Amino acid sequence: MQKVIIKLFFAVILSVGLSGCDRVGKAKIIIPTGEEVHVTYRGGGKYYYVRFSPLLNVRSGPDYNYNVLGTLQNGVKVYVHGFSGDWALISYQENEAFVHRHSLVKKESVATEDGTVQRKPGPIEPKLSLSQILKKVFPEPLEPMEPKLTLSQKLKKAFPEPFSPGAVKAIYVIVIFLSVFLFIFRKIRGKGRLTGIKHLINLSFFACLCLVEITYVLFMQERSIAFFMPEDNFPVEGVVGVGWGTAIISFIVLALVVYNQIMCFFGALYDLQHNAGSKSFGFRLGAYSVPVTIIAVFICSFSNPENIGYIVTFLLIAQVIQIVIIFKKILPKGGLFQAILCVLVYFVGIVATSLVLVPLVLFAIFAVCFVLYYKYLGAGNKGKGTITYSDGRTEEADFETGLLGDTTFTGKETGNKVDK
Repeated sequence: MQKVIIKLFFAVILSVGLSGCDRVGKAKIIIPTGEEVHVTYRGGGKYYYVRFSPLLNVRSGPDYNYNVLGTLQNGVKVYVHGFSGDWALISYQENEAFVHRHSLVKKESVATEDGTVQRKPGPIEPKLSLSQILKKVFPEPLEPMEPKLTLSQKLKKAFPEPFSPGAVKAIYVIVIFLSVFLFIFRKIRGKGRLTGIKHLINLSFFACLCLVEITYVLFMQERSIAFFMPEDNFPVEGVVGVGWGTAIISFIVLALVVYNQIMCFFGALYDLQHNAGSKSFGFRLGAYSVPVTIIAVFICSFSNPENIGYIVTFLLIAQVIQIVIIFKKILPKGGLFQAILCVLVYFVGIVATSLVLVPLVLFAIFAVCFVLYYKYLGAGNKGKGTITYSDGRTEEADFETGLLGDTTFTGKETGNKVDK
């Protein structure tokens, strides 16, 4: 009883102005899927306004993978209880749901079609009752530990928008610039080997290119392929691609960059062998295991997804064996430094080359499947036929089979179109 009186006393003393304070603390909630979600109440307990055009998806959990429960219109006022990472816990249809926090603002605003924001005065927030003030001052029991996040989740939390559009374009220019220099050194090398200062400069350019690519893919993740993905086919919600013309040109440039990078990768490794004084040896095990793994993962994703782990394990084993071979071959004559340097160049090169090779191989597979489908499954076929109407009339028609196997008949006289 004494504790309750003390709580009430402090609540009354602090009631003036508490309606604008932030609710602090953490707690667990159970979402409709039965999972536990950790919610932080700092910044919550307030009304926010939707700033997203045209409609903002409301989801059952704090991720894009959860079901969409409905949508909120631009400018709608919502009550935010707290936050879970980049997601806000709101009240929606007398239940709790989640929306992306970056689509909410504290002042009422409207997101226009050209991307600008127009502010307008919002209504005065209602005064809180004594029970609501008590909930703000004394939230639910706190959980001492937050759930462990994966590296991908930590990066998304720390860098929700890691690179601006201008920075992304700058990265593309840097990659092309470094690729051009590597191409020049590849032509200087010819069928021989680079030594001395030329070898060091070439190695430096190659390492810079690999580190730029790894950093870009690591931070951008699924958004990293937006520069050559058509706008109407981009698979990530909230991220748009580019036009078809730009996508085709970007894909061709990517193919040239990847081909040049693979050639420079092997050239740099053979230069290291030559400068270390060791006998020449191949890198087929490590190099060939990458495209084989990509294709195998693609096939298993449709038939046996549970086997993908075994395929990735095979790739890791192949790379470890290849690194051991490199170290063993270089060490006797090149020494420890040359052996470690060659291993590092191989490791950084194979990681960066694999990351840029994955989208290229996948799109090549899709292109082959598209051509085979178009050629052998009747897509694109044209011919002549007859349309029979419900009243018994018939009419000669031309038909054409679409890419999805649907056939459209067009009457020669009336121009009527009938799908079959």
